[in-house]
Amino acid sequence: VTIEAVRCPNPMLFTLLATLLTQVTYPPCPPEGQHVADTARLLSDADAASVRTACEKLQRDHAIPLVVITIPSMSSCGIRTTTIERFATQVFDYYGATRSNWTRGILVLVSKDDRKARIECGHDWGTSLNGQSASVMSGTMVPQFRRGDYSKGIASGVAALANAAPGIRTRPQS
Repeated sequence: VTIEAVRCPNPMLFTLLATLLTQVTYPPCPPEGQHVADTARLLSDADAASVRTACEKLQRDHAIPLVVITIPSMSSCGIRTTTIERFATQVFDYYGATRSNWTRGILVLVSKDDRKARIECGHDWGTSLNGQSASVMSGTMVPQFRRGDYSKGIASGVAALANAAPGIRTRPQS
């Protein structure tokens, strides 16, 4: 048996092709009307119930869908070369095709082993929720995550978003 080394004439092209050929598996999104897909098993039963209640109330009272998705890591979804921001946008867009009123939606994505999280907001928010999202992430969620309490961090973050979002103006719906 003869094994020959093949030299790729353009390493950047090789990297691009390898990235494109990588199979991305999006994390499961809860069905319409449900709000939590905790595949990383970060939420305690009590905090999961609290998150569901806050999300259901936000949906019922203000027609704002809020979904929480936890994953063990981005690599468990086939992602190796992108940021949490880009992945959250991809996940948001992927599920947007199947959810009603998703342009007003809010996605909380937590990747445990990567120690990364992102709050992604739908198009109707424009940039109006950016400051509040950043504040919730840095002031509410991340301090809990650093203590190892992902469950409380997620539940507290969802509660803060659910309280703030109804008071923030969205773009007029077309």
